[in-house]
Amino acid sequence: VELMLNPEERAILQKNEAPDLKKLASPKWIPLHTLATSGQILLIDDVLKHGVDVNSVDKHGLTALQKVVLCKREAVVNRLLKRGANLHVRDKDGATLLHYAVLVGALQTVKFLKL
Repeated sequence: VELMLNPEERAILQKNEAPDLKKLASPKWIPLHTLATSGQILLIDDVLKHGVDVNSVDKHGLTALQKVVLCKREAVVNRLLKRGANLHVRDKDGATLLHYAVLVGALQTVKFLKL
């Protein structure tokens, strides 16, 4: 694992310090998005407690909430909304979360978003 880390990341690992996740994020990689799409609910809470923006967008302009709707991670959708994710977010083409949920057949999310 250490071979994959840059010098700053190696130093953090060696000091056994908690990394500043805001500094580790980049336009190419946002830790919150990775955790959300993989369904890591408890780790999502930890990341958000450290000040990571729940509405941060990736290089494609997508938020973690948009990604988890597309991945049909309905439990994560609920958690991100409870943690303040923007329910009214739209992509560059104007598509809403409801559009995404219908597109992928996420029926529970469709029902929830229609309320």
